[in-house]
Amino acid sequence: MAYRRDTMGAGQQETASGWNERENLRREKMDIEDRAKQFMPFDALKGFKEALRKKEKEVNSKENPTP
Repeated sequence: MAYRRDTMGAGQQETASGWNERENLRREKMDIEDRAKQFMPFDALKGFKEALRKKEKEVNSKENPTP
């Protein structure tokens, strides 16, 4: 439940989600390109997906051997 601005007292500037409106006013706006970079795919464990695929192929070939 979010608090409505007109029902809050003078000292109650934090919303139910925890976002402080005063902090938002002090920050500069991020340009669109930098903001988009935050949401780009990120591979934290380089090579992990490839190793996982390799292992999956090994397991599948053992379960379903070709004659």
